[in-house]
Amino acid sequence: MSNPTTIKNPGTFEASNSFKGLLVIDDFGAKQPSNITIDQVYMILNKRYECMLPTIITSNLALEEIGNLFGERIASRIERMSISFKL
Repeated sequence: MSNPTTIKNPGTFEASNSFKGLLVIDDFGAKQPSNITIDQVYMILNKRYECMLPTIITSNLALEEIGNLFGERIASRIERMSISFKL
């Protein structure tokens, strides 16, 4: 089993690493994203969606709140690629 990659600073994360195996994004939306972060997140989620790669996203935010924070493109992509569980 490969070692998971922990992203301490999302701005330094190589996008190519996000196109391999399972990606887990924990506490999505915990911080206010920059425009660059929003673009990177969309690129990563869209590519993973197109390639049908498994992605787990945890967040304390509802999908509508994610849309308000990250934009409707990202919220829509998450909705299309997800099975949502409310705890």
